[in-house]
Amino acid sequence: MAASDLPVQVHRLGLGRFVAVLWFIGAGLALFDIIRRGALGDYAGSALALVASGLVAYAFGVRPAVIEELERVTVRNPLRTVHLPWAAVTGADVTDVLRLHAGDLVVRCFAVPFSRPTRPSRIAGGAGALTGLSPLPSRDAEPTDGAGPLVGRAGTLADRLIDLAGQYGRAGEGEAAAVREEWAPDGAGLVGLAVVLLLVALVLR
Repeated sequence: MAASDLPVQVHRLGLGRFVAVLWFIGAGLALFDIIRRGALGDYAGSALALVASGLVAYAFGVRPAVIEELERVTVRNPLRTVHLPWAAVTGADVTDVLRLHAGDLVVRCFAVPFSRPTRPSRIAGGAGALTGLSPLPSRDAEPTDGAGPLVGRAGTLADRLIDLAGQYGRAGEGEAAAVREEWAPDGAGLVGLAVVLLLVALVLR
């Protein structure tokens, strides 16, 4: 299967998005009530605090995602975005969140938290497994020391991304597999604005 056949998938923070939407609804109703009563002047600080909380809820609840793209996997965390070419991915594991490895660089995926009380997965992959020079190790062949195989959403996604890196990373081996990390305007920028709004709200109170 060619790289162009890769089905693009987006993995998001389920509970976080749900809580954020509920917060948007609650804050929106509270703002509507303030405006409806013509009390915006009296409650300007509270209104600004509600807006600020909505910006933070977006950054931490809605924005986080792990996006599978044709040439790379993109990790959107609350404040930063990391673009990892498939050829740069050397492994994945699960601690409190899913983590992707690109050599010595470890990228935490805020959108995929640890969800079940199971053992962390081992750092998987390596040059042999990801270049196709040797098959991926069988999980059945691993000693489990009574812990059982890795289960849960984070572990399943770790396996999927390792397999995708092995399949599609070879297409970019001749290119510079540079990892690009940057501040996110819709994450860090909005959180910065939220801090300013909260400071103004404190002054107005």
